[in-house]
Amino acid sequence: MQDHCKRTGTLPRLQVLEIFRSSESRHLSAEEVFRRLLYHGSDVGLATVYRVLSQLEGAGLLSRNVFDGSKAVFEINEGGHPQPSGLGSVDPW
Repeated sequence: MQDHCKRTGTLPRLQVLEIFRSSESRHLSAEEVFRRLLYHGSDVGLATVYRVLSQLEGAGLLSRNVFDGSKAVFEINEGGHPQPSGLGSVDPW
């Protein structure tokens, strides 16, 4: 299963989501996600982390925030879930 996920490009998405699910911090920057992935032995690159964060935001699974003009941070979007298509609109629970 993990090999299939890796071939189809979903393994990085699963790894990034797991970082958010297991994090004690509510908000994480792309760099923080990248460092945590490296710590856990992942070979995902920083560019992939940015791309995955953007995809997960587009799917409604993550929200992007910028506080006081600093860099963007992301958090799990508790207020919605993606449509069956996997991208686009977010419906309320």
